[in-house]
Amino acid sequence: MWVCPSVLRTCGSDLSRCFIEFSDESEARNSELGTTEAFDSRYSVVKSLARQPAGLATAIVVENYPYTKILESGLTAIDGAIAHLYRQQHHFDLSKLRLSPELLSIVDNIPLTDTRYRLVYTGATYESGGILSTFGWLRRYEKNRTRANQLYERLLCRTFISEPPKVFPQDPGNLREAPGCSGCHSTLDPLADFFLNWGEGGDLYSSGQESIETEFGGHAGSTVADLAQIVSNDSAFATCTVENVWKWLMGRKFYTQEAPLRAGLTNYFVQTNFSFKELVYALATHSAFIEGSRTDALVGDPLSAPPLGKAPGEIEEQPCPENISYQTDLATPVLEQCGSCHNSTSSNRQDLLSESQLDKWAAQSISMMASGNMPPGQAGPPLIGPVYELKEAIRCWQEQK
Repeated sequence: MWVCPSVLRTCGSDLSRCFIEFSDESEARNSELGTTEAFDSRYSVVKSLARQPAGLATAIVVENYPYTKILESGLTAIDGAIAHLYRQQHHFDLSKLRLSPELLSIVDNIPLTDTRYRLVYTGATYESGGILSTFGWLRRYEKNRTRANQLYERLLCRTFISEPPKVFPQDPGNLREAPGCSGCHSTLDPLADFFLNWGEGGDLYSSGQESIETEFGGHAGSTVADLAQIVSNDSAFATCTVENVWKWLMGRKFYTQEAPLRAGLTNYFVQTNFSFKELVYALATHSAFIEGSRTDALVGDPLSAPPLGKAPGEIEEQPCPENISYQTDLATPVLEQCGSCHNSTSSNRQDLLSESQLDKWAAQSISMMASGNMPPGQAGPPLIGPVYELKEAIRCWQEQK
């Protein structure tokens, strides 16, 4: 929604002219919004938008969606102040934005005083990438190189470490090739190119830029949506999330001796379908956190690498039978537990009722059942029962193949 050209005309690139008109001063006072000089509603609007990336991530964690969803194209989050701003006719004409009736209904039913963020799909003009295309991210990091650098550090836990030359040339030319510069810029600049069409500084949302074909990590693309997909599929994203939560809880980074622990936690995070809740619980109940000292100071005797142990809800894998076949062991339970949704007549779900289709989607099926997301209505990861038995049967079938 924020790429609508009317934003620049009515609010300014930094939204300094975006304000909320509200007739009930008592309600405005309670929500820190209002129309009198005592309340600056522009500040509240910008504050809500500045917190939008964190609000988006928090809403995903609360709903226990896969954490990779923070980078999903078209997804954003709105609270009462943002929803009320959307409804202000002196700023926007929502009818011209061709928004879905579902989104309009959500916007209309969020009260001004609601500070919770709701997940919504905006159908933005430019291809968006979750938190990467929220106002908070784009405005906080106003230059494309800064945006790329922050993404590299915050989501992939990597830094650009090349030292600049002691005597910087007056005109270094192409920084991607210049000596002393290329070490960073050959990676940083192509990464920054994904943000081109959003604009920098005062040109934010002005829609005057054209995207170009670029690449990152060996994958080509041109939009923030492409970049978000590349990052969420990169194994470093899962490892970096584990490192960030570990540092938040422990006050320090992993020690070298704790590499097996980090790998084990990362594998568990992936196996639980990127459940942030499960990751926090696994760390908070692990002996490294319970028995170790929480400090960000350097210590002379770092913690030894403890075994990962059993993560929450984890049980020992049962040995597989010597022979398992699709027709004998899988066809009937798949039909009974999955067939009502996953069949050849379904337009938006994978067909799982043939051997070739189940083979194609086996890994994802195992992951979805292990996390409790499928079949719908599970109370959590299955430990016993038909769903667990089907998951194990498909796992053994794949291992046998």
